[in-house]
Amino acid sequence: MVKAWVCGKSECVRRYGSKIVCLDTYIRKPVYTIMLQTFSALAEPNRLAIVELLRRGPQSVGAIGERLHLYQAQVSKHLRVLRDAGLVEVQPRAQQRLYALRREPMRDLDAWLERFRQLWDERLLNLERYLSEMPDDESPTGDIDPGSVKEKPRRRGA
Repeated sequence: MVKAWVCGKSECVRRYGSKIVCLDTYIRKPVYTIMLQTFSALAEPNRLAIVELLRRGPQSVGAIGERLHLYQAQVSKHLRVLRDAGLVEVQPRAQQRLYALRREPMRDLDAWLERFRQLWDERLLNLERYLSEMPDDESPTGDIDPGSVKEKPRRRGA
């Protein structure tokens, strides 16, 4: 039986049939929560575009909206989600509020992804070794290379 419990944070709640399950009850790692917030925030294409735009430097809401062809209210809502996820910070300057990308969450995400990069680098290296040891006229499935087979001449009228 699945334990139904809600912690109140919508980002960790999943619905399985009629049961509502809080993933934090099963996985109590702060890294999980941080990664979930980061991925949830970046999953929306407009928010990802905003993050890409902020890589160039701090921008105002108006400048972001103008470049991405979004209304100011839309940009503000997306920035609020990004700020709540810890991906951006607000820098007040006179009458403007400039939004800038925070480096720490991106570094954390990069460190988390590094484990998978190492895994795939190792697997791809093994594949490369395997393929380099194969005879040139043999395909990975053990079949004969189609390029080495000569076609039979066709009969006229066939």
